[in-house]
Amino acid sequence: SYLREKFQDIEQEVLDLDVLKLTKNKARGEIKARKPDIVCISAFSYNRFDGFDLAKIAKEEAGAYVIFGGQHTTFLDQDTLEHVPSIDVIVRGEAEGTIVEVLQRWQEGKNLKGVKGVSYMDNGKFIRNPDREFIDITNIPMPAYDLFSTAQYKFYGIMGTRGCPYNCNFCGSPQFWKRKLRTRDPIKVVDEIEFLIKTYGKKVIHMKDDVFTADKIWARAVMEEIERRKLNIEWECLTRVNLVDKEILTLMKRTGCKLI
Repeated sequence: SYLREKFQDIEQEVLDLDVLKLTKNKARGEIKARKPDIVCISAFSYNRFDGFDLAKIAKEEAGAYVIFGGQHTTFLDQDTLEHVPSIDVIVRGEAEGTIVEVLQRWQEGKNLKGVKGVSYMDNGKFIRNPDREFIDITNIPMPAYDLFSTAQYKFYGIMGTRGCPYNCNFCGSPQFWKRKLRTRDPIKVVDEIEFLIKTYGKKVIHMKDDVFTADKIWARAVMEEIERRKLNIEWECLTRVNLVDKEILTLMKRTGCKLI
């Protein structure tokens, strides 16, 4: 949806291999049939090798320009690029601002010199450009749900915030999001929830925020808007025990929260 706002002439398609139950061979067939100019892949550490295999398939079957992102390659960019030659560029961290600039350079046939937030190889030499500043997520567009097989999802995943102020040693968030909490407009978050249940049917809403109640004023605004619209949903979230109290737990239960 972010790219749609910036480019009028780019056709996009999404293949969610999990939901569509696509094996790598089926994915190969889809890529071969579509012959995309660019393939973007995201992976965590646990599924990185599947992602690397897909990068190889995209290069072999379509000669595509392969952009890779996600937690694993954000931190292990050099190791990845030195071992996976099919990847043309790694987008580190938050992707929206970076990928717009990467696509502009690709369209113009220019190199990636000076593009913040990317890592790449240049004639065998590893290049890591400086990090990119975070974007303002207050009013970012709603995800392009029409590109996904949304009806097949078991629940709806929604991110109302990005980041977490804490520094747990088992979690990648502090380094990925720099321990900075950013919030979307509560009205827009509930607009998204309402759109999903009215367009694709009622399902559990899973708030994907690292800590839903990190900003209690914001969380309360979201829940009060859900209540005001009488959405009658079931939802679940993540948070910390020191970030809830009786008042906010009561409001969570009243608005349909079934699991923390």
